[in-house]
Amino acid sequence: METREGMDLEVQPGPVVGRAAGPTGPERSRRRLVVGLAALLALVLAVTVVLVLVLGGDDQPDVTTRTPAAADPAGPAALGLTVELPDQVVAGEPASLVVRWTDGEGVFSGSTEEWGDGVGTSSLAQDNCSTTATATQDRPSAGRYTARHTWSEPGTYQVTVGVASYLCEAGTATEEDATTTVSVEVLPAG
Repeated sequence: METREGMDLEVQPGPVVGRAAGPTGPERSRRRLVVGLAALLALVLAVTVVLVLVLGGDDQPDVTTRTPAAADPAGPAALGLTVELPDQVVAGEPASLVVRWTDGEGVFSGSTEEWGDGVGTSSLAQDNCSTTATATQDRPSAGRYTARHTWSEPGTYQVTVGVASYLCEAGTATEEDATTTVSVEVLPAG
């Protein structure tokens, strides 16, 4: 083709505008296979989760919860706890909180701590209850433990401490929980 100035111009065909180029034959088949396998894997995972939830609960003891009983001079005291903070907490150094618990009739079954920095700990464990079991009298009705944690950054953290106990009533564990939240001021290191 000749232009006005006398120069030759060569025109080559380019891609068609407005039509997306898609995968061809074997590439399309591979994509369909990958999508199909992903869907099958998702289905198998969902079925597995449902089966675990439906069938997995048989080995766990029966647990019911109750709120701590109101102060009743005629009955045993409800589960209670207090937390004693250290005099000073410094970022990067372990801090020890002393947790004291009392319970008029239950068996202590552990504790939980939410440290306010995204870290949580738990020591909750519970014995199984037989149909004739009741809370044994040789278990302590009060105690204490030390919970230790290290905060990496200075600041004020809301720490939630919980304790739990249980009673065996007609073969079923009845759980009682008590929690408290304390504010911990963490100072900068140095």
